[in-house]
Amino acid sequence: MVISTLIEASMSDSGAALVEEVEAEDITTICTGLIQLIQCSSCSKPLKVPVGLPCGCTICLPCIPQTHPRTNITYPGTEDRSQGFFCPSACTKSRKSDLDFIPEHCLADCNRDITLGKVVEIVENYATAYSSNRDPGHDIPIKVHISNQQTSHEESSQEFWIKGSCLVGTYNLMAKGHIPVASTVKCTFNDQDQENLTDLDTEILRAIRSAVVKELDCQIMRGSDVRYLESLPRMPEKLTDDTTRRSRKRDIERF
Repeated sequence: MVISTLIEASMSDSGAALVEEVEAEDITTICTGLIQLIQCSSCSKPLKVPVGLPCGCTICLPCIPQTHPRTNITYPGTEDRSQGFFCPSACTKSRKSDLDFIPEHCLADCNRDITLGKVVEIVENYATAYSSNRDPGHDIPIKVHISNQQTSHEESSQEFWIKGSCLVGTYNLMAKGHIPVASTVKCTFNDQDQENLTDLDTEILRAIRSAVVKELDCQIMRGSDVRYLESLPRMPEKLTDDTTRRSRKRDIERF
């Protein structure tokens, strides 16, 4: 949700204004969406080297458990599919429905999420910089209510006080392990403080949007570059030097 909101904003000439509008209108939704986006569904802390699992969840690379020989190897039966591990995610559908079955994955079906890793890095950098440079005298108290209905039918909740920024504050709470997986985060503060609070959060959202759009543009450009290079031998000015042709072929294969 957060990523799609930022991309939609970037497609407009008034993208920055749209980010400010969304952020000011419902900071709670943004905080909850961002936490769910960059939180490891196994350890519940910020993702470290995000890895997407076949079940749709994302965990840290270090959170992948020890592998074991698989008894039922799905096609193709290659060596990299012979070792598997049971899903460590706390947000799998099987656990939500209280079933004993836990999905088994293999490393070949898991993928590094480079774009998501950049999003985590941006928020972490802002949180670190804010903690180092902030003026405690200008901090504005924010009440954070965390509700969780993951493990039982009865909702459990916690309350914390943070200062300065909803996004940075909730990120720091998550980094300390105070926000369980699939929790709802609600920030409350005085109306007169809203304008001051939105400055840092808007800056963070802009940085995330910019990084995501650049990454997507880069992926699109790589694809078009490949198509362009592949079309070169069929152009009117054909290459006649075998050495040059082999060089072109190596260039294409590197993309």
